[in-house]
Amino acid sequence: NPGPRRVHVDPVTSPTALFDLQTGDRKLSCRLAIPRGQVCTLGCVYETLSGATGFVHSTSHRWLAQKRPTGFRAPQVDVTLRLPTQGLKRFLVYVTGPAKGTPIRSVLFVRDAAQNQAEVATLIANHVGATTTVIASGAVTADGLVLRNESTLYPNLRAACEGFGHGTISWLDADTPIV
Repeated sequence: NPGPRRVHVDPVTSPTALFDLQTGDRKLSCRLAIPRGQVCTLGCVYETLSGATGFVHSTSHRWLAQKRPTGFRAPQVDVTLRLPTQGLKRFLVYVTGPAKGTPIRSVLFVRDAAQNQAEVATLIANHVGATTTVIASGAVTADGLVLRNESTLYPNLRAACEGFGHGTISWLDADTPIV
């Protein structure tokens, strides 16, 4: 066993990574590293093999958000999600936040149960016309789970979902699905 793999998923030079789903714990852990004080929601829209669509999300605006020493000047906060892969067909990982005008470079760390990790660099736009960034997409194939760096901006969550073929979702407003 060569040990866990660690790959950098760049949208231009190496846009995909493959995760083996043969381990006992079939969950992915997604961790978005952001500067402390940045308000955002890390979320995932997923589709199961039966055709059902669901959402999971986590926010950075918590009193007890986990802080991690980074070696950089600015303190960092982690926003995390766990995504079960049992019965999963495909998914999108996105981040939304208020329009502040200043884009933030960030990294989404995706890890499987065998400690294999993909680092997905992205930009959180924080712009009035683009408050949602689709960081990555994933699909379960016969070879495993294929993760792709998307780093694509959308005006809202509804537009992002429709852009990736999740068009059967009912919405209260452009950023609030009915589930």
